[in-house]
Amino acid sequence: MKQRIFVAIGISEDLKASIAKWQKQNAKLAIRFIQPKNLHLTLIPPWYEDPKKIIKQMQKFSSSVKPFSLKFHLIESRPRLVWMKGKFSRELVSLQKELTRFLHVKLESRLLLPHITLARFKKNIIFEEKTIDWSMHVNSFVLMKSSLSPNGANYEVLAEFPSQNNHHPLLSNAFT
Repeated sequence: MKQRIFVAIGISEDLKASIAKWQKQNAKLAIRFIQPKNLHLTLIPPWYEDPKKIIKQMQKFSSSVKPFSLKFHLIESRPRLVWMKGKFSRELVSLQKELTRFLHVKLESRLLLPHITLARFKKNIIFEEKTIDWSMHVNSFVLMKSSLSPNGANYEVLAEFPSQNNHHPLLSNAFT
């Protein structure tokens, strides 16, 4: 049965702690913070497919992926959201391209800009950008199900795929 699914990188516990601290410092802003269980970095945006089929394909693919690191340098507001912007990563772009080719999924033609959405809002807010120096080690990726509701999207990890030579995935509890 087809479901709304996407491929993402889960967020490490250390990075979640940094985000939680930032959220606490900004609790008075009129924004809706993304719940820790819903934090992720999207590799392939949502599409409709049978997840069982995709899981089988991704299991074959994951052993060829090597771990890498991501660095984040800025928290800024965009129209209707606040995000944490990452630095360009060749490894991330390569992973996205190879996955889309392997899964036969079409992507937008624009270059992947690593980011994690931290909050959403309906009205314009005054938000001061914050320079950060946060990073995380990526040693797995996940297939997620997206369920839309009036209160925002909810995400569920359907399967996790450890990278090459990774027996203890850092992200195994990233969405609990």
